[in-house]
Amino acid sequence: MKEYMFEIAYMFLGMFIGFLIFMLSHVIYPDWYHNDSSFAEVQWRPKSIQTDLPAGQLGAEIKYGYLLITKTSDQIGPLSKNPNLRYSGNNLSCNNCHLNAGRTIGSGSFVGVSNRFPQFRGRENKMGTLEERINGCMERSMNGRAFPEGSKEMKAMITYMNWLSNDVPPEIEKLYKGYVPIQIPDFKADPEIGKNLYDLHCKLCHMENGSGMRFPGEEFTGYIYPPIGGDDTFNDGAGMNRVLTASFSSLKEICPLAPPMMLQLLPMKKPITWLLS
Repeated sequence: MKEYMFEIAYMFLGMFIGFLIFMLSHVIYPDWYHNDSSFAEVQWRPKSIQTDLPAGQLGAEIKYGYLLITKTSDQIGPLSKNPNLRYSGNNLSCNNCHLNAGRTIGSGSFVGVSNRFPQFRGRENKMGTLEERINGCMERSMNGRAFPEGSKEMKAMITYMNWLSNDVPPEIEKLYKGYVPIQIPDFKADPEIGKNLYDLHCKLCHMENGSGMRFPGEEFTGYIYPPIGGDDTFNDGAGMNRVLTASFSSLKEICPLAPPMMLQLLPMKKPITWLLS
C-alpha cells in the first residue's frame, strides 16, 4: 500500500513539473505559441501530387502540367508519339533544372513563381508574362519552339505553377525564390583546368563530353543523368550557356549526387568553362 502511494505521489509530481515547464515556456517564448505565421511556417510544406491533388477538371489539369514538367521528352519532346506535340527539340526534362517538379529550394522552384509575374525581363527589355517566360525556356533551354499561349499544354503548366504558388506564407516564398546568392569569382576561367576537374568530378554521371547517361536498352528512352553538352541539350541562348549562371546559380545547387564538400570547394566556373567551350 505504501509503495502504491509513492507511485501516485511521483505521478502528481511529474505532472506538476510538466505543467510548470509548459507555463514558463509561454512566458519565455510567447511567439512560438501565439504567432500564427510562425506556426504556419513550421507546418507548411509544398503541395504534393500524391496527397494534395484536387478532384475534377482542376486536378486533371494540374496533373497534366506535372507530367509535362517531369516527363517532358515523352509528352512534348522528341519521344512524343504525337508529332504535333513535339515542342521540345531535345530530350531534357524541365525537372532536370527545376528539381522535384519545381518543389526544391535553390533550384529555380515554381513555389510562389506565379506571384512574381508579370515582371521586367532584362533580356527582352520589357515587362513579361509567365507564359512568355515558359516559352523562353522552350526555345532556349529545350531548344524547341514556343507553345501557343492558349494551348492545352501552356494552360496545364500555368495551372500547376499557380497551384504550387497558392497559400504560400511570404517568408516561405522568399526561401524558394530562384537560386542561392553567389559571389562573383575573381579568377580567369581556364578550359584546360576545367576539363581535368570535369573528368574527376562530373564525368561519372554526365559521361564523356557531357553527353549524358542514357537509360539502358537498345531503344533510346531518355536519360538517367541529362546531357550538358552536345546536340541533345540546351542551345547557346539558354541561361545554362552562361558560365556564371551554369556554374554557380544552377549547377552548384542542382547537382544532386556530387559530394557536398566538393560542391563547396570546387571552383565550378572552371569545368563549366571547358564544357561550354
